[in-house]
Amino acid sequence: MVRAEKAQPNGPLFELLVAAAYARAGAKVSFVPEAPGGPRTHDLDAEINGRIYAIECKRMETSEYGEKERTLARKLWHDSARLLVGLARSAMASVEFFSPLEAVAEDYVTMKTRAWINSGQLALEWEDEHGRGKIGDLDLAPAREVLRDNLILANGSRLQELLTGRYIRHQSVVSICRMKPSDNPRYIEDCDFAALFEWTPKSEASISGRARDVLRKVADGTGQLPKDRPGIVHVGFEAVEGNYVEELRLARIEESLKNFDPKDVALEYAYVHFLAPESPPDEAWAFDETRTLIPIRAKSSPPLPEGFLVLTPNASTKDGPHWR
Repeated sequence: MVRAEKAQPNGPLFELLVAAAYARAGAKVSFVPEAPGGPRTHDLDAEINGRIYAIECKRMETSEYGEKERTLARKLWHDSARLLVGLARSAMASVEFFSPLEAVAEDYVTMKTRAWINSGQLALEWEDEHGRGKIGDLDLAPAREVLRDNLILANGSRLQELLTGRYIRHQSVVSICRMKPSDNPRYIEDCDFAALFEWTPKSEASISGRARDVLRKVADGTGQLPKDRPGIVHVGFEAVEGNYVEELRLARIEESLKNFDPKDVALEYAYVHFLAPESPPDEAWAFDETRTLIPIRAKSSPPLPEGFLVLTPNASTKDGPHWR
């Protein structure tokens, strides 16, 4: 996990989660040593129910398309934030984009911000070919009232809830605040200025660009499995790109893997793990997890009937994905 060639620990951590799940199911689990410069191998061997499975784990990061959108969103808000800082005027803009962000002029939000300021109104709403939005004054009173007797985590979801009046899981937001840190600088004692930009990309191109399929990961993992025993591929990723995205992604996964041909590899199942961590305003840690199981060339029942990696055995579960 800490060797020089490891850019980040997500892959090894995912392998540990998968190994622990098989161990909880009663399997005898062992890691397959990597051979530097040698042939690619699978990650784990798991002996369970009289069979030895070769298991490959594939960790998928958030999409490059989504990262590009976040960069574009910061550019869209940059001049507005500078303008509001100069005026010392707390404000919040919220925009649903109908167009891909790369098709939106860089001064789009700035023009709306200037129009609102020049109007003298408390808020300005609009809808055009690029999106639907609103910008207006931001009331800091609820946050400052709580801060009179409490410390709040800087840039945490509780502060965003107090500033915006609600909490939306995985909402994309860019913010700039003037805060007074407490003795522990992770927490604040006061906030007397805030400018927030909430953005929700809803164009077909945006949703499609972020809803990455797992077919390539499954194919790559299959290529690392031996041919002399049953194999399983696990693919995991954070399902934090929005409900529209995850709905399309699930449909793509089910369609693409339905006819996947592992050729001469005895790939029995592909497990796909939608992992949704969050830090809500009212608790330190929460987690939703959706597990999709795709039979490929199944010769027996799945070795992990539940297949959850993070949720504990007594956790609340239901049929269907967590975003529905």
